[in-house]
Amino acid sequence: AGRSLARLRAEHEKARAELTATLSRLTQVREEPRGVVVTLPGNIFFNVNKADVKPAMQMQLTKIAKALAAVPDQNLLIEGHTDSVGSNEYNQSLSESRAQSVQTILLAGGIAAERMDIKGYGESKPIADNDTPSGQAQNRRVEIVLVPAKQ
Repeated sequence: AGRSLARLRAEHEKARAELTATLSRLTQVREEPRGVVVTLPGNIFFNVNKADVKPAMQMQLTKIAKALAAVPDQNLLIEGHTDSVGSNEYNQSLSESRAQSVQTILLAGGIAAERMDIKGYGESKPIADNDTPSGQAQNRRVEIVLVPAKQ
C-alpha cells in the first residue's frame, strides 16, 4: 500500500507541475491564502465590452481546462472583474457574463459543473489604478481560484 501511495503522490505532483507550466504560458498564477489564483487578462481573452472569449483563446482555455482536470481535488471559483468605466450595473453584468463564458468553456473542456462556482464583482475589486489606461487593463480580468474540494 505504501508503494502505491507514493506513486499516487508522484503522479499528483507531476499533474500539478504540468498545470503550472500550462497556466504560466497564458496567464498569471499566484498563491494567496484562499488558494492558487489564475488570472486571465481581459485584453488577451476578451474584446472590449464583450463577454465572449475571443475565438483564438477558446482553444487555449480548453487546454487550461485539461490541465485543471488533472487536479480533481481542487474546486474552481471563477470570478469576473471589470474596470470602473461605465455604470456599476453594466460592469456587474459584464463581469458575471465573462465568468459564465469561462465556465462554459471549462465545462466543455471536461471540468465537472459541481466543481465550479461563478461570481461577478464588477468594478468592486480593482488590483490597479482605474485612472490610467494601464490600470484599467489590469482590472479587466477573470480569475480562477483553485480551492480544496470539501471532503
